[in-house]
Amino acid sequence: MYLTALEARPVTLEGFLAMEKNGGDESVNCGSTTRLDIHMEIVGTDATDPKTNRDAHVVTEVTPWFRETITPWTTSTFGQFASYRGGYSGTNHGPPSRMRVYGWLFYDNPHAGDGSVGTWRGTAWEVHPITRIEILENGTWRSIE
Repeated sequence: MYLTALEARPVTLEGFLAMEKNGGDESVNCGSTTRLDIHMEIVGTDATDPKTNRDAHVVTEVTPWFRETITPWTTSTFGQFASYRGGYSGTNHGPPSRMRVYGWLFYDNPHAGDGSVGTWRGTAWEVHPITRIEILENGTWRSIE
């Protein structure tokens, strides 16, 4: 009951884009191997290499429906702003850009007890789906649309 009362609330999360990649097949996307979320990890600081503080990351997801509707929302676009592109074994781009994501609070119950919280994510809570994204450029927030 407690989680139900918190879930599905609109939220805004501001931080730094640590990593972006195509997500894997997920039950929320009917197990599709072609219609994938874009998985992005947001962290609260750009002072350290985000690969070293994954236990503090918040997972955010662009769903296939938003990805198909808002054409600039691609891994290529987000890769310009992420420290790591295509996962942590992918390309290290450099310092992460400051980002705001708007969307809905979602509790990813399978990750609550699988050992991922405290290792590669800071919480089982996610922003999923993301409905708006802004990047801070030259002191001004710019919407990616």
